[in-house]
Amino acid sequence: TAIDKATVVFEYSGPLQGRELHWYSRAQKEGDKVYLVTATASKEQWDSLAAKLRECVDSFKIEKSGLPAQTPAK
Repeated sequence: TAIDKATVVFEYSGPLQGRELHWYSRAQKEGDKVYLVTATASKEQWDSLAAKLRECVDSFKIEKSGLPAQTPAK
């Protein structure tokens, strides 16, 4: 799903090395770079973790410096 000209979100599921997994990813282009942020959970975990994982991935922002914003460690 395209969010804007520079951002796209992918959500997909399928097998990987014998396990059923669910991925949520966001790709964002800035200049000549593409930043990719991905969250993955097992099919069984997805329903309970989906909202939190999507929120985390969707929180990704690129600062004016062209570098990803960093969240201070707690």
